[in-house]
Amino acid sequence: MKILNNFVKFFNSIILIIFIISIKINKYDFEKKLIRFIKYNSKQIKINNYEEKLYSAIKYVDSLNVSEHTISYKQVKNPQVSFITPIFNQENYLSNFILSVQKQKLEKYELIFVDDFSEDNSTNIIEEIKEKDKRIKLITNNKNMGALYSRYIGELNAKGEFIIFIDCDDFVMENGIYNSYKYIKKYKIDIIQFYTISQEKNKIFLSNSGNVYKKTIYQPYLSYVFYYDIKNKKGAEHNYALWNKLIKRKIVNKTFKWIGEKFLKEKIIMHNDCIILFSLLRNANSFKFIDEIGYYYVNSNKNSASNSWRNNKKSNEILHGLFTNIKFFYEKANNTYLDKYFCIYKIKDYYKICNRLFKFLSDKELAFILKILNKLVDSDYISIEDKSSIIIIKTLILKKVETRED
Repeated sequence: MKILNNFVKFFNSIILIIFIISIKINKYDFEKKLIRFIKYNSKQIKINNYEEKLYSAIKYVDSLNVSEHTISYKQVKNPQVSFITPIFNQENYLSNFILSVQKQKLEKYELIFVDDFSEDNSTNIIEEIKEKDKRIKLITNNKNMGALYSRYIGELNAKGEFIIFIDCDDFVMENGIYNSYKYIKKYKIDIIQFYTISQEKNKIFLSNSGNVYKKTIYQPYLSYVFYYDIKNKKGAEHNYALWNKLIKRKIVNKTFKWIGEKFLKEKIIMHNDCIILFSLLRNANSFKFIDEIGYYYVNSNKNSASNSWRNNKKSNEILHGLFTNIKFFYEKANNTYLDKYFCIYKIKDYYKICNRLFKFLSDKELAFILKILNKLVDSDYISIEDKSSIIIIKTLILKKVETRED
């Protein structure tokens, strides 16, 4: 009997070893296929007649004239696209932004504003323009909830077949959404990304500078290629934004359900779009880059969250938002590259900012970050290089904790 028990134990051990080896082999095979896909399908951006298109974009934005708000527009019963725009104290930007949406070529749309308890004249401006343009909707939060929740509320009230999340301190280009809509309908893609013109101080340029992909990306690669780009620092800067993507509404709805109300109600000032984007990549089946300039991004709004941390304003809320990003992906993690590497990406980002604003971190938040760092170091899905970075960050945090206790 003892010999039989020993044999059963030995046999079970052999089965377990074979199972572990098969997992490693499958993981290695998948990595090879992923790298092969990226190698043969990624490309640097090349737009035909680039200088001419850049000049046309600048000329178009300069031509916007608020006097055109006197034109009346009827409500659209079955909109093709829902533009969803969260706003908070944006009175200086609204008129020209709305005009850029009105002048773009796609006509069957709705423009949904979700006012996040503004303290300025934003809602009055929208109400006034809304009297003439029945395609505009205004929803108001009864307290300040943040952009993540506001986008969720906008989606709940949307009727368009497709959705684009845009910011009201930017501009929509004349033909971009129209051409993107034609493409996404024809080829039945879940998410389409178009190119962006960026204006930063006195520079105006095509912002994307990293990889895009020639072919449509399907699952399982869709959950990994963006993260591979982050890991290898090859991704275009605005690959991770929401405002340069046209998305099937059914996918957005599914994504918000997957995120869950717990996180949707978290007030995340900075990088809240990352939660939506990487959740979209999990829930979509197809993604395509197209050669179309659809958006004009202005990086000069001092009231925006992305700039406020540099001025040491709302520091506590900003750090809480970054902390929630990390917590979200840690709790949702399913031992995939997407989740684990994104955790590292956000922790590095988090430390870069909290190193400057360390005094705002609570002991509870610090303990949670250290717990994640320890688990990531033990993970099979983390490279030696990233583990080294994690250990360095952990050491620096512990030193700061010691200094604070003194």
